[in-house]
Amino acid sequence: MICGLLVLAMLLCAGCMSADQPSEAGWNLTMRGASEDVITQALYEESVNFCHAVQWKDKDGNVWMGMDLWMLAADVDDAESGHPTFNKALAEVGYTITVLSEDGSSVCFESSDVAGSRGYIVANSLNGEPISGDDAPLRLVGDGVSPEDRIGGIVAIELSGL
Repeated sequence: MICGLLVLAMLLCAGCMSADQPSEAGWNLTMRGASEDVITQALYEESVNFCHAVQWKDKDGNVWMGMDLWMLAADVDDAESGHPTFNKALAEVGYTITVLSEDGSSVCFESSDVAGSRGYIVANSLNGEPISGDDAPLRLVGDGVSPEDRIGGIVAIELSGL
């Protein structure tokens, strides 16, 4: 519980940065929903490394690590102040979570499917190393994501129909 509150506080601090303001170094993940935010590479990695790491092993035995998609959605799913928390009631009513790639591709999921699920992971590492190539900096993986929807090069996550 304490771990969850601390990481959510770190995600909240990302809200101090304007969506138009680039990070000092590294990549940014743009979040849009009831509010807007930018999660920097440093903040994302700190959140994953601190205690929100989720792992998934693919059919070839590769280990992907990152953060649950629902945890990221909590950052912008409502206009709450204070620590971001996932709005379960809103997810049950339903909205769409769209994951966007740098190459213009996107995949959409229903909030009710993603809510609390370990099957949708926004990974930032593969076999203990940062993701590289076309999949960098982030790739969507997990048992809930069909192989054709496992897009890489993720730059934004949008929540619509809130």
